[in-house]
Amino acid sequence: MTLGAAVPLGQLPARVAALLAAVEKPVIVTPWRSVLLCDLPHGDADAVLRVLAPLGLVFDERSPWLNASSCTGLPGCGRSRTDVHADVRLEVAEEIASGIHSPVHRHWVGCPRACGSPSTGQVLVATELGYRPLERHP
Repeated sequence: MTLGAAVPLGQLPARVAALLAAVEKPVIVTPWRSVLLCDLPHGDADAVLRVLAPLGLVFDERSPWLNASSCTGLPGCGRSRTDVHADVRLEVAEEIASGIHSPVHRHWVGCPRACGSPSTGQVLVATELGYRPLERHP
């Protein structure tokens, strides 16, 4: 069996990577901020899920993490106005707590350059007053 998990914001902590490797099964890192753990016996899949889900991998197909992405933000980018990853984590945590999730993919960015913006969905740009939708021009 293959077990798939989303990796929030595409950041895989070293501890999680080490645990994936410890399973000693093939791991595929996808371009869609997810990982696939292949060739798992069915009985092992439940145990792997119970260990990795609390460490941040997302196995819920309804998770708001599946509709969230961002640029690097501070401190990785000097042009960013804010720590975008921290802001997205806060927003997603609030959505999880409320049970109300955006059906639209949202991409948060720290400056008007809007790095990493997808061609569809909503791009939210950091301003002095919070985030505002980026106006897209055809």
